[in-house]
Amino acid sequence: FFSGSFCQPGCCWAGLCATLWDPRTSASPASDPGPQPNGCGARAQAGRRGPHIRSDCFVEVVLTSGGGLEVTVSSSPEHTKMSKEEIQEVTSEVLHDYAITSARVHLEYFNALPFALLARVETAVRRLGGTYDRPHVSGATVTNLQVLSSAANLLSSENAHTKGVERLRRTFLFVPGNEPRKMLNAAGARPDAIVLDLEDSVQAADKDAARILVRHALSAVDFRGAEKIVRINDAYWAFQDLDEIIGFGVQTVMIPKCEAPEYVRAIGGKIIHLKANRKIKAPICLIPTIESPVGVLKAVEVASASADVVALMIDVVDYLQYIGADVTQGSVASLMARSTVVNAARAARVQPLESDWTETRGDEEFQQSTRDAKSLGFDGRGCTHPQQVRSVHACFAPSPAEIDHAKQVLAAVEAAKPATAILGSKTVSAQAVARASRVLHIAEKLDLIATPRSSGTC
Repeated sequence: FFSGSFCQPGCCWAGLCATLWDPRTSASPASDPGPQPNGCGARAQAGRRGPHIRSDCFVEVVLTSGGGLEVTVSSSPEHTKMSKEEIQEVTSEVLHDYAITSARVHLEYFNALPFALLARVETAVRRLGGTYDRPHVSGATVTNLQVLSSAANLLSSENAHTKGVERLRRTFLFVPGNEPRKMLNAAGARPDAIVLDLEDSVQAADKDAARILVRHALSAVDFRGAEKIVRINDAYWAFQDLDEIIGFGVQTVMIPKCEAPEYVRAIGGKIIHLKANRKIKAPICLIPTIESPVGVLKAVEVASASADVVALMIDVVDYLQYIGADVTQGSVASLMARSTVVNAARAARVQPLESDWTETRGDEEFQQSTRDAKSLGFDGRGCTHPQQVRSVHACFAPSPAEIDHAKQVLAAVEAAKPATAILGSKTVSAQAVARASRVLHIAEKLDLIATPRSSGTC
């Protein structure tokens, strides 16, 4: 199983897959060496500080040879979400989980909620080389991991792994994986999905801190029903990201820089392996991202790589940089690639999605690019600011004319049974029926039309 047998013969990822899958050879890359053993006097820091920092904290841990745990806290009078006693208790809990009984800890507190405090203290401890068995769980002890896993299974089952056209994915609000304040504010815009980003928005030196923070956020932050997506890194960091987040409420994994179906299968295989080890039954979806000319040419193979793929996204900005095009002329320069991704997604029966490639928050340029995306056949697009969400939702909502036409199509089919339906002067095709059904399905979800009552039992 660890020999790369899940890859097809000649897979360009086979060597990488086999190395990363085998726990005996899963060494971290030089740029992310992971915890190193340290003794008395060793120190590590984590978190952020400064006059503009909110909902976060800064932690410094120094190992000592005796004297027990000494936790000091500094904060401003307006930072009152946690008392000093609560901060000290949470900090001591994490240190005990890692068998640290003697250390000096100084904390600068900027109104961090418990999940962020836990994540920052854990990051500092792990940078010391603290014993790491299983991830610490926000609001619970390590021994309660199984309880959380069961709850995650139940939650995902109730939400249902609604594949392809069944789940609304109009908006993806990207949130930097190392900024707890933005995580807390993301749900207020009511996007269909929130993407906790471990890739482009996180510097290399903060990858470890972002992984831990995202894990705690997944299990502690109320995202108000939005699909919880994590965009992982590529290559070595991808597998470290998965080790950290699987089993803590992530519903979908976004895979960047996809150029081969074998890579998608390797990511999916790693997730299956982690789910089995952690007794996670809830399904986890995959959204590969196309970012290069090679990816565009392989789009249909990437979209068809796994049954867990539910959508295919194109990152227009990265694609334009690959081909050397002017981003300001992106709608023209990326037309072939965007159309190819739409066709590949439809051929694989998954949703085509587009990234936000403009540099604006909600003006006419952004709205026009959203209308262009819909006209090309995309089902949704990424957002980089909460102000963009409302305009994207408005654009992708079926118009009254679209709803009326869909009703006419289905009525004509019903009236013509069993003969072929004709609407106006045109025969109603199976594709037209499918599109009409999709339009009415979205309209029902958005309460634009009444949901038909069921006449029978389930």
